[in-house]
Amino acid sequence: MTKTQVKWGVIAFALLVFAGIKFFAISYFLNKNDAPTVMHHCGDLSQPCTLSPQLRVQFAEPPRHGQPFLVRVDSTGSLPPVGEFSMADMEMGMARFTFTATTPPHWEAKIMLPVCVTGRQDWLMVLIVDGKRLQIPFTAH
Repeated sequence: MTKTQVKWGVIAFALLVFAGIKFFAISYFLNKNDAPTVMHHCGDLSQPCTLSPQLRVQFAEPPRHGQPFLVRVDSTGSLPPVGEFSMADMEMGMARFTFTATTPPHWEAKIMLPVCVTGRQDWLMVLIVDGKRLQIPFTAH
């Protein structure tokens, strides 16, 4: 073996080790569940839905597939809320949105749901606020 071959072999080995570490780190953080998900039923989300004394959520307009709509969260939490949107028993890809502050304690996010090829309209929003995971089912049109 020449010095060049040894050098490239060491580089290839180092890249494989780095890729393995990265894979396990990403898997760990994506599968990490610090808090259990608590289900809440809000009914009409065009009206404010109180999830706790410090937390309310409301859709500014009705949710529609393939069209952006505004979601408002009132939270006294210190971190920006995060919304994850999915369907039960249906892989829809990653739909994760971080809310931005408007005026304390008000947060907003412009959400765009993917179109479901089966025509389903039932969605789940997991609202993550200060480490708490709150799941809210809703229907999009």
